Amino acid sequence: MTWRDRRAWLAPVIVFAALWSRALAAIVSVANPNDEARVGLELGIGFWTLPIAVSVLLALLFVRLARKRRLGMSWFMAFWLGASFGFATLVFGEALLPDLRF
Repeated sequence: MTWRDRRAWLAPVIVFAALWSRALAAIVSVANPNDEARVGLELGIGFWTLPIAVSVLLALLFVRLARKRRLGMSWFMAFWLGASFGFATLVFGEALLPDLRF
């Protein structure tokens, strides 16, 4: 596998992970404004403008990548399983991680 092939495989993973995290952050910002919502308020463009714009931009980029790479349901299932395992490992393993203090 060449470096170009590895990058082609990794691009949809990175974009979908960014889309997933931005969408979840927008949902969480209903109760507690995230950075994008605060920046939107500071710029005077509204609370939801920036989170929606970023999510839509990432969604369009991912749809383009998914069509180009012909990602199927098995890709989505593999991503979901991998992300779920990773999040569960971090959440349940947090007590085992070193405590960093600055």
